[in-house]
Amino acid sequence: MTSHDWLGLYKGYGLFIAIGLLIAFVVAAILIYFARKKFTNPERILYPLAGACALATILLSMEYLFNVVAIAGARGWGFYGQLAAGALGGWMFFKMTSRHLKDST
Repeated sequence: MTSHDWLGLYKGYGLFIAIGLLIAFVVAAILIYFARKKFTNPERILYPLAGACALATILLSMEYLFNVVAIAGARGWGFYGQLAAGALGGWMFFKMTSRHLKDST
């Protein structure tokens, strides 16, 4: 049942997450470009923050559009778990891209 749920969510919710994270990470990259003039390593904070904001935007938009929490796991404390997952995704993106940048220089 769990694998069936994951595959079912992958098609719809996964697409929303992919698009949301893409937009959030592009915006974060632009902010990081300007923030590097004043701060050292702003990407350590901005990518996880972008991931959490992307998930919050997706979940709140779905609730607003459908008048119901579309993802059952995002009810109550699950909402904050989803935000933590988005932040973890942003942190992983930071780690993967920073390692790649170090290897290429």
